[in-house]
Amino acid sequence: MKKHFTLIGWFSLVTILSLIIVTKGYSVETPTPTPTITPVATPIPTPGIINADVKIKPKTLNLDSEGKFKAFIKLPSPYDVNDIVTDSVECEGAKAIKGKVGNDRFIATFNRQDLNLDSTINFYRGQKKDEKEKQELTVTGELEDGTRFEGTDTVKVKTRP
Repeated sequence: MKKHFTLIGWFSLVTILSLIIVTKGYSVETPTPTPTITPVATPIPTPGIINADVKIKPKTLNLDSEGKFKAFIKLPSPYDVNDIVTDSVECEGAKAIKGKVGNDRFIATFNRQDLNLDSTINFYRGQKKDEKEKQELTVTGELEDGTRFEGTDTVKVKTRP
């Protein structure tokens, strides 16, 4: 007598064989992917602009003369004045013509005639003489790592009316 398998019988046979394989430990495992570490760039926090301590000498600037003036710059810890890039230092449009470090401060030298104060001086024309002469000057610059600094000092500015 011949045995014929029907479609239902065939599925039953496959199911039984699968059970036998699983119970005897002959299971086929699907490989699990090994997790990999993907490098992610971690942003390094940088401060906006360092607040520098700036003292400008002399305290009175005559814009009609062709003299020089200096800005004495101190940076807060942990920043180092040795890292100041001389070519980046400016005071109201005047670029530093020289820079050196001494006594834990950076000394930048500027030409008075390079200052760009015309619009600010005109603003003060309606004030009393003593108030008109006072002018806040801002010194800006960068460190070697690109960190920016800024500081201000108040001086008297003289010019012909």
